[in-house]
Amino acid sequence: MAYYSSLKEIEVDIHNLQREPAKRLVIDTIKESRYKNISTIKFITGRGNHINSIEERGVLCEAFPSWMSDTEIKHLIEHCKKYDGYYLVYLDFERVYLNYFLNFNFIEFFIHDFDYKGCLITLFLFIITFIFTITITIILFLISYILIVAYARSLSIINY
Repeated sequence: MAYYSSLKEIEVDIHNLQREPAKRLVIDTIKESRYKNISTIKFITGRGNHINSIEERGVLCEAFPSWMSDTEIKHLIEHCKKYDGYYLVYLDFERVYLNYFLNFNFIEFFIHDFDYKGCLITLFLFIITFIFTITITIILFLISYILIVAYARSLSIINY
């Protein structure tokens, strides 16, 4: 994957979360990463040395591999490798891009993935910039008109 020079890596610490919130965070992070050119995600699960409140050990560390086969994300993952206290998840960009272009679902995109807040901010900035540009243009036009009229009066071309 050397030809994806703009791809990034991120780290997500889930080892203090309970099983279901951790799983949801993992799935959401992987789904969002495909739009952010993130190629590798380091999920810190912990080593499983500590016993949790219900006397279980290594809950996230043991459950993590099964999350990678979830139907929401399994098509996005190229490989998942376990290390001491964390997993590295490598995303499959060729399959992601091919799947994205061949099976793009506009309804799902606008319901789940579309960044409305970012779009509204961009639209607002565009409108403010447009209004500012029009205002400056009108002001410059009026100044030019006044200067031309003043110059014409000084040459006695216009007598009013």
